[in-house]
Amino acid sequence: MADLGPLAVSLGEVKAFLRIEGDAEDALLAGFIRTATALCEAFIGQRLIRQALIEPPDGMAADWNGIPEPLRHGIIRLVAHLFTHRDAADAGPPPTAVVAMWRPWRLLRIGG
Repeated sequence: MADLGPLAVSLGEVKAFLRIEGDAEDALLAGFIRTATALCEAFIGQRLIRQALIEPPDGMAADWNGIPEPLRHGIIRLVAHLFTHRDAADAGPPPTAVVAMWRPWRLLRIGG
């Protein structure tokens, strides 16, 4: 898997939450972390981790340790949802707990 930058939450955190030992699912989980992170960023309307090539710096934290806990935990819970429903034809919307954790951080755009 190509390195696409730092993860918003660590693979270890997700594996601990899901009670997964071993590394057979690591690539799959890393993909789910990136997907959950992208969905979180789209929902809240801002970047979680600053992007080096964007002026002015974009993002709320320099790395995943600086991301607020509700956003990190929402990403972990969304990864768990994606992992649990990975074979389902329709996994459905994000769990309501995830939306509730992210809603206070959401930036709403008015106008264009």
